[in-house]
Amino acid sequence: MSKPYKGFEPKWVKEAAPKDSYRSIFRWGDPDFVKYPKESLYKMMKEKFKMTDADFQQYDGSIGMEKVVLDQPSRLATEHIEALKKIVGEKYVTTEDYPRLAVAYGKTGYDAIRLRRHQIDSLPDAVVYPDTTEQVEQIVAYCTEHKIPLYVYGGGSSVTRGVEPTLGGISLDMRLRFNKVLKFKKEFAAKEVIQAKRLGISPEELLNQSLKNVPEGCEGLLFQPYFTPNITMPTARGAIIGFSDAHTRIHLYRAIIEGINFALIDGMKVMEQRAGHKFQAIYLGGGGSQSDEICQITAHMFGLPVVRTQTYEATGIGCALAAFVGIGVFESYEDGVKAMVHEKDRFEPDEKIHQVYDELYTDVYKEIYGKLSPLYKRLHEIYHRE
Repeated sequence: MSKPYKGFEPKWVKEAAPKDSYRSIFRWGDPDFVKYPKESLYKMMKEKFKMTDADFQQYDGSIGMEKVVLDQPSRLATEHIEALKKIVGEKYVTTEDYPRLAVAYGKTGYDAIRLRRHQIDSLPDAVVYPDTTEQVEQIVAYCTEHKIPLYVYGGGSSVTRGVEPTLGGISLDMRLRFNKVLKFKKEFAAKEVIQAKRLGISPEELLNQSLKNVPEGCEGLLFQPYFTPNITMPTARGAIIGFSDAHTRIHLYRAIIEGINFALIDGMKVMEQRAGHKFQAIYLGGGGSQSDEICQITAHMFGLPVVRTQTYEATGIGCALAAFVGIGVFESYEDGVKAMVHEKDRFEPDEKIHQVYDELYTDVYKEIYGKLSPLYKRLHEIYHRE
């Protein structure tokens, strides 16, 4: 919930969105979620768009409270629907209106506007809720064989049209049953949860403070975060290597953070190779960027300065900036960045620590998948016998 305004406050919609309504979708599946612009942003909007408080007295048109009812029946053949039900179960395949629309859009302002206008540009023919990696593999194989378009919805995306099923087909909704990424706090940090409550801080804050007690590289504990296979690595699995009797729960926590960063370094190097451009700094957003410890670890690992801006909701700023450039509020993206992106903190890498990480990345992490790939393939064969 945003802070109360000191001056005039527009009549933001704060009540819960009705079940199966358009508004419950652009509140991203949580009908009780309420977050409206801060007063400073509201003032900036008025200034930039030359508006007054009178322009915010009431809404014009629909605000999305009505139930989703579409006139676009599924085009997927019954035989395919039945085949998918055999893979995931009868009740985990649907062609109903609301579930199909709920995975058709991401989390950008453009998506929200289209939903509010009931503008349906793309729609999957069916939504499937997988439960296991094996089910995902079977669905991918089936869709490939029958040339059915396949999309994955993991909770939405701030990339415009990043999850949109432009060719219809099937959308895999991973939120219902496949939300199985390791919940460290729940499974391994009961002690910290209790201790944090006594100290009046969050468990995450306490866990992040403890990261300082574990050296870089976690004394040889490395994590490979390949939990879900993809087209290029269809049998991939996650792995943790290097356990010894010296390792604790906090070693595992830091190894998870470092493993995710190693995977991101993989992505950065691919981007640099394709673009012919070297990164000069890393800008962090999202929940993890709220931790000083994680920001500093990231700087050491990438060997680059890490910048944290005025808000961890960086994707929202990016979407707004692009919109402002598009409508002419800013003449260029550079002007938009100067006006809307403000450096709050900077974390510098330690070259000696970076050298340790670089050696671990090059000589160990990069070798893990290649060495274990034959075992992943054999596991797949054992568990997928006819």
